[in-house]
Amino acid sequence: MSTITKEEVRKANWTIQQAQQAFANYFKDSDFTTDELAKLIGTSRNYVTRIIAGDEKTPAAKKHLKTFFEYTHYNGVSWLER
Repeated sequence: MSTITKEEVRKANWTIQQAQQAFANYFKDSDFTTDELAKLIGTSRNYVTRIIAGDEKTPAAKKHLKTFFEYTHYNGVSWLER
């Protein structure tokens, strides 16, 4: 069994942050709103913001993020994929 180094963890965290930021930038530059995405999935704007920020990591958040990507036609990388 191999040991994961601190450098590998740092790189993985950086990659996740870059994926989150890429969608956040795309979303900010688009005509979509958090209210619109909240209505799409039937939840609060605050929950949508937490998903986009990467604060939600549940299976439901993963499903909702995929829905956001499809709805907004975003084809970047999901930070919730495993």
